[in-house]
Amino acid sequence: MLPNKSGGYAPNYTAVLAVDGASGMIVDTQVLGNCDETSTVLPAVKHVEEQFGKKPAQVAADSGFNNGPNLAGLEKEGVEALMPAKWQFQKNSALRADPSQPVAPEHLADLPVDARNKVLDKSAFVYDPSKDCYACPMGKTLPYVGNKPYQHGRTKGTYRVYECASCAGCPLAGRCLPKKATERRVCRDEYETLREKMARRLGSEAGKQQYRRRAHVAETPFAVLKSRMNFRQFLLRGLKKVEQELCWAATAYNVVKLIGRKLAPPPTA
Repeated sequence: MLPNKSGGYAPNYTAVLAVDGASGMIVDTQVLGNCDETSTVLPAVKHVEEQFGKKPAQVAADSGFNNGPNLAGLEKEGVEALMPAKWQFQKNSALRADPSQPVAPEHLADLPVDARNKVLDKSAFVYDPSKDCYACPMGKTLPYVGNKPYQHGRTKGTYRVYECASCAGCPLAGRCLPKKATERRVCRDEYETLREKMARRLGSEAGKQQYRRRAHVAETPFAVLKSRMNFRQFLLRGLKKVEQELCWAATAYNVVKLIGRKLAPPPTA
C-alpha cells in the first residue's frame, strides 16, 4: 500500500525511468513496490552498461536521489553525479575569502538557517581539509573531538564530530546554539567530501547548464506516457508483470520518438 498523490492509500507501484540526455530515449525502467526511488540509481547504471556496453558518463537527478551511498557508488563507477543537496540556500555569506575572520556585520543576515531546528545551518561552517577543522561565522575554530556512530534507515556509518569550546558570550549564540546547548557541534560523515565536490561542480557555470536540462529530459517521458499515450495505470498485478508492462510502454514511447525523428525534415544548412 502506497500513498496516492490525491490523498489516501492504494495498491500502487513506483515507476522509475532513466532517460538518455542526448536522444531523449528511455534507456532503463524499474518498478518498485515501495517509495525508495534512491535505490534505483546504481542498478540503472548497471542496466545501461549491460544493455549498451558502456556506462553513462553522467547521472543527473533531483535532490531526493542525493544520498551518501549513491554518491560513493557513482564515484566508484567513474560516473559523474549531478544531484543537488536536499537543503539549498540562495545566499550564504559564510563562504568568504578568509574563514578565520568573522563574517562582516552587514552580511550576518545572509547566513543560512536550518529550517528544521531554526539554528545556523551546517553550511554556515567552513571546513578546512588541511587542518581537519571547521571555522564558524565568527572565525572561531571547531577542532575534531571524536567519533559518533549513526544510522539513517539502512545506512550505517561514523560521524567525525567537531566542537567549538568558546561559544560563551558569542554574539551569534542565540542563532547558532540548539536549545540547552552550551557549545556548537558539527558532524561530518564519510560522504561529506563527495557532497562538497558535487556542490562545487553544480556551482560552476558548466554544472548549472548541464543540470538545467534535467527537468525537461527526465519529466518529458512521464508527461507523454500519461497525456498522449493515456498510460495512467498498470493493468497487470505483481511486480514482475508490472515491470514488463512498463517496459512495453517505454518501448512504445521510444518507437514513436524514433518514427518522429525519421519523418522530421532534414536540418537546413
